[in-house]
Amino acid sequence: MILNSDNSISRVSRKLWPLPVFVIPFAFAICYLAPSLFGSALTAFVVAFSILQIVMSAAVWMAWRSSHDQLTGVKLELSSLRGIVDVSRDAIIGITRDGVIMSWNLGARGIYGYSGKEALGSPISMLFDNRRGLEATSLFEKVARGENIQQHEMVHLKKGRTPIDISLTISPL
Repeated sequence: MILNSDNSISRVSRKLWPLPVFVIPFAFAICYLAPSLFGSALTAFVVAFSILQIVMSAAVWMAWRSSHDQLTGVKLELSSLRGIVDVSRDAIIGITRDGVIMSWNLGARGIYGYSGKEALGSPISMLFDNRRGLEATSLFEKVARGENIQQHEMVHLKKGRTPIDISLTISPL
C-alpha cells in the first residue's frame, strides 16, 4: 500500500540518513585538515562542497519529514472515516465503474446477509433481480454522468435471493 511507511526501504532510509550528513563531511574535513595527503589546491572546493552537501541533505530530510507528517495525517483521517463507515447501520457499498463491489461495510452485511469476503469482487448485479437490472443500469449511467440519485426506492435481493424494499442513494466519487 502506498501509505505504508513501514516498508523496508523506508526503514533503511531512516537509519542511513546520517551517512551523507555526517560521514561524508567528516571525510572532507580530513582532506581539509591533512592537505598534504590530497593536495592543497582542492581546499576551497572541499569546503564549498561540504557546505552544499550539508544544506542539501538538510533540505531533503525536511522535505521527507513534511511528506511523512502529511501521510500520517492522511492515515489517521482514513482510519477515522473507515470507523464511521463501519459502525453505520446503513449499507455503504463502493463499486467500480464496471459494477464490481470494492467496499462493503457491516451495515451492508446486516441488510443483505453477505459477508465482506463474499461480496468484495462480486458484481453489484448480485443484488438485483433480472427485471430490476435495467433500472439499476440506468441509475448507474446517471451517476457516471455525475448525477446524484437521492432516495430512489426499489427492490434488492438479500442472500438467498429474498427480495427486500430499499431506499437507495447513489453518489459519484
